[in-house]
Amino acid sequence: MAQSNGHPLSQPNGERKHRGASVSTDPFDQLLEEVPAGVCTCDTDGLITSFNSRAVELWGRAPSLNDPVDRYCGSFRLYSVDGKPVAHDQCWMARAIHDRRPYQGCEIRIEREDGTHVTALSHVSPRFDAKGELIGAVNVLVDITERKLEEEALRRSEEELADCFEKGSIGMHWVGADGIVLHVNQAELDMLGYGREEYVGHHIAEFHVDGPVIDEILRRLTAGETLRSFEARLRCRDGSIKQVAISSSVFWRDGQFVHTRCFTQDITSLKQVEAYLQSRDQRKNEFLALLGHELRTPLSPIVNAIQLLRMQGPVDPVLDGARDLIDRQVAHMARLIDDLLDVARISRGTMTLRRSTFTLAEVVNDALEVTRPLVDSQHHELTVELPEAEVVLEADKVRITQAVSNLIGNAAKYTEAGGRIKLEANCPPPEHGQPRLLELTVTDSGIGIPLENQDSIFEMFAQLEHGADRTKGGLGVGLTLVQSILEMHGGSIEARSAGLGCGSEFIARLPLPMSNSPLERTPLERTPQASPVVPSRPRRVLVVDDHPDAAHSLCRVLELFGHESRFSQTGVEALRLADEFEPEVILLDIGLPDIDGYEVCRQLRARPWAVHVDIVAITGWGQREDLRKARDAGFDAHLTKPVDLAQLRQRLASERPTPERDDS
Repeated sequence: MAQSNGHPLSQPNGERKHRGASVSTDPFDQLLEEVPAGVCTCDTDGLITSFNSRAVELWGRAPSLNDPVDRYCGSFRLYSVDGKPVAHDQCWMARAIHDRRPYQGCEIRIEREDGTHVTALSHVSPRFDAKGELIGAVNVLVDITERKLEEEALRRSEEELADCFEKGSIGMHWVGADGIVLHVNQAELDMLGYGREEYVGHHIAEFHVDGPVIDEILRRLTAGETLRSFEARLRCRDGSIKQVAISSSVFWRDGQFVHTRCFTQDITSLKQVEAYLQSRDQRKNEFLALLGHELRTPLSPIVNAIQLLRMQGPVDPVLDGARDLIDRQVAHMARLIDDLLDVARISRGTMTLRRSTFTLAEVVNDALEVTRPLVDSQHHELTVELPEAEVVLEADKVRITQAVSNLIGNAAKYTEAGGRIKLEANCPPPEHGQPRLLELTVTDSGIGIPLENQDSIFEMFAQLEHGADRTKGGLGVGLTLVQSILEMHGGSIEARSAGLGCGSEFIARLPLPMSNSPLERTPLERTPQASPVVPSRPRRVLVVDDHPDAAHSLCRVLELFGHESRFSQTGVEALRLADEFEPEVILLDIGLPDIDGYEVCRQLRARPWAVHVDIVAITGWGQREDLRKARDAGFDAHLTKPVDLAQLRQRLASERPTPERDDS
C-alpha cells in the first residue's frame, strides 16, 4: 500500500515502486493490496494518502499522493447515477469527511481518461484517532459495471415485454390460480369495451357467456395442459357477444400455479363468415335436392310412356329408333341429376362406401353397358385390354363402376366422331413397402387438354373451352366425382396430355386387397336384357302421385304388367281409397298437396289391414335425410324417380318383397 510518497504497483521481481519511490512492505498494507476491491485513503484535507492497484484499475490512472491536484478521488471525472457531473469535492469521500459519517453502498460512475466508464459502489467511512479526532476517511470501491449492464439489459427486456404486452394487437391477460384477472392489455380492453378497473381484479368467469366453458379452460390449465385456439364467447361491456379463440398456458414456479398467460383473438367476423358460407352451402345443397326432385318428377311419365310404347307400339324401325333415342336421353338426364346430388354429398362429406368383393371384369362390363350408347352414337372405336388373369377388388362396386363409366364417357364426349378410345388395366409390381395397385388407363384421340388447364381439370364445374361448341355436354362434375371416389378408396387419378389436339390419358389407381388371388377371366360381353318377369299372380296396387301424367302412365304400365291399379293425387284421398281398395302394394309419392307421404304412410301402418302391405316411396327426393325419414315413417323401400320399371316389376312379382334402398 502506497503511503506518503508511493503507490503500489506489482512488478515481476516483487518490488513495488511509484515514481521512483519505494513502497511499504508493512503486512497490513500488503493485506489491503489483496482486497478484491479498490481501496484509497485521504486525510481531512482530502489529500490522497494511499490506494491499491484495484483502485488504479477502476480510475484508469494513478494519482499523485499528498498532491492538492488529486483530492478525494483519483478518477478523471465523476458522474451521479442519473448522469449529472459530480465535482471531486462533492464525491462520497468528501461528504463523509465533511459530514463526519459513513456513506455505504452509494453508486458512482467513473469516467477514465480514455473515455470508458465504470460503475462502482462506494463504501466510505470516516477515520478517527484514539482521541476521537477526525484524521481522514477510507473508501472501498466495488466494481459493479457488469452487474449494472445486466440490470440495464434486464430492465430494457422487461420494458420491451411490458410494451409488447400493453401495445400488442392481440388481446392478452393474466389470470391467477383463483381465477382473478391480474393484468390485461389495452387491445383486450378495446376489444371488449371495459376500463382497466372494470376488468382487473374481477373473476374471469364474469366475462364468459358460457360458464362450463371457462370451467373447462381453468380445469385443463390447472392440469398442466396448453390450450391452442380454444373457442369461447365473451360478454362485452355493451352487452354484445364476441366469439374468441383463446390460447393459454400456466406460468409455474416451484410447482405452484402463479398465473395463466392468455392470448385472446377476436374471431367474431370469421365465425360470421363461416356461418354465412355454411348457410350458402346449405342453401346450395337444398337447391340441388329441389332441382333433383323437380327434374326427376317429369322424367317418370316419360319413362312410363317409353315402356308403354315398347309393350304396345307397332313394330316400326323409325318409331323404335325414336323410342330408343328418348330412352337414352332420359337415362343421360337421370345420370346428370345423380351427379349433381353426388356433388352435394361430397361437399358435405356424407357419401358413404358400401364395400363388397367383385372382379375387375364385372366393373368394366357394367361401365361399358352404361356408356355403350354414347360411344356407339359417336362411332368411336373402343378397345379394351385387361390382364389375362382377373383380379379381385374390395370396394364399392356401384361407385367404382360410376368412376370407370365417367372416364369412358368423358373420353367419348371429348373425342371427335370416329375417334379411338382405349381402356387398359394392369397391376404393376409394387414399390418396396407400398401396396399393390390396379392401374386403369383410359386413352383417347380427342381434343386433348390445354397445358394451362391440366392442374385444374379435376376441379368442380371445370369446363374446357373449344370454340363455339363450348362444352361437349355434362356439368363439369364427372372428373371431380371420379377423383373423390378414388380418393375415398385410397386411390388417385392423374391426367396427361401433350396439349390441344393431342388426345388425353387418364390413369386411375386403386389399392388392391392384401390377398388378391387371380380368377379366371370373365369374357367382356354386354349384359343381356332381362327376360320378362311374369307375376305369380295379379297384385292390387295403389299409386299415389300429385303429378297426373306420372300417376296415369304408371297405372297403365302396371295394368300391362297384369296388375290391378288405382291412383290418387292427394294424401286424404289416398287414405280413403286405400281403406276401400285394400291394396297389397302402395307406390306412394312424398310431396303431396295436402299431407305428405310420410304422414300417409304412418296412418296406413296404424290400420290393421295395412300392417303387412308393401309401401314403397317413389319420389324425386333422394338425399340421405329423405331415406331416413322414409324408414322412420314405415316405408319398406325408397326408390327415386324415374323408377327402374324392370326393378319395380321384379318387386311386384315377389310374394314377400324385401326392403330395398336406392343408392342415393
